[in-house]
Amino acid sequence: MTPKSVTIRHDHGYITVCIPAFFKEMPLKNSRKLLKLLQENSYMNDAAFETLDLFFPEWVCELSKALEQAKQESETAQQTEREIGSRVACFGTMATAKMRAELTNAQRSTKRAAQNVKQAKTALERCGKIKNAYDGILR
Repeated sequence: MTPKSVTIRHDHGYITVCIPAFFKEMPLKNSRKLLKLLQENSYMNDAAFETLDLFFPEWVCELSKALEQAKQESETAQQTEREIGSRVACFGTMATAKMRAELTNAQRSTKRAAQNVKQAKTALERCGKIKNAYDGILR
């Protein structure tokens, strides 16, 4: 298991950063600035490099799993919506209010699941951008 924080030394001071929160919450610009600080004094930041080398593969794996799970939930929600929709369509205008309410809830669930997939994809893309910036520093 990797440490959740890293200390980056720079000139006469240091910065301690909570890795997951920093990379998830801060703009990409700030993430790149932090990585540039890491690069400027690379000889002082060997421990930080080791920590980040362990962190990034785990983070990518975690986000990939989250994306796969979100996709599965979305497919399940779509299938449920189709089943309920076909049941309501069979009854046509004779469908009860309860059946229509079920359909509405299923549609909301499908929309929520699609948003979760989109958020997971965005998080994985962001992770890739930060990882590329980090790999650029190592060259």
